[in-house]
This record gives sequence, C-alpha cells and structure tokens, in this order.
Amino acid sequence: MQDIIAKVGKGEKASKDLTYQEATAAMRLLLEKHATPVQIGAFLLAMRIKSESVAELAALASAARGYVAPLPISPALGVVDIPTYAGKQDAWHALLPAAIIAAGPRLRWRRLSIFRST
Repeated sequence: MQDIIAKVGKGEKASKDLTYQEATAAMRLLLEKHATPVQIGAFLLAMRIKSESVAELAALASAARGYVAPLPISPALGVVDIPTYAGKQDAWHALLPAAIIAAGPRLRWRRLSIFRST
C-alpha cells in the first residue's frame, strides 16, 4: 500500500495516475482490510486531491463489485440509478434528460420515495 500512496500522494501536480492493475490492487487491499486506517485515510485523501482518472475509477468500481452481490432487481422494472459525485448534486446534469429522450415512448414513470412521513 505504501508504494500506491507514494505514487498518488505527491500533490496535485506531481502525483501520477495508477494503472488499472494498481487501482484494482489498492481497492482489494482496502476491502480485505490489509491496509491500516492511516493508510486508508492517506490513500483516499490523496486520490481526492489528485482526482481519479477514468482507468482508476473503472478499476476501483470493478474491484468493489467483486465483493458485493448484485441487487435482485428485475429488468422489467426499468430501474435507472442516476449517481451524483463530489458534491455535484446541486449542479444540472444532462444524464436524466438524455435518458428520458433515449427511452422515448417506452418510458414508464414511477415515483420512489425513500422518506416516510411520521
């Protein structure tokens, strides 16, 4: 883990992107608890300062998926997950309108509420 932190923890300009294999290894070390809490914090902070590359993000997500079971959601439900990242929930996203346009007449609206009134 020290080599990975050293590569990404050199600041905004001097840090280097991890290869796909290195990012996969980093995620496995985190999830299998082979990294100390200090190493985990240092890695996450360094990645936040550096910003993830496309390859790093793909590798981290792919490795993490290997540790969780898929949700048993029927494709017939037509559920779409629209994620937000890094505080971008306050910004306008083109993803939702693009998905609506792409779905066209096949789109069925469903309202999902995760909050209950008391």
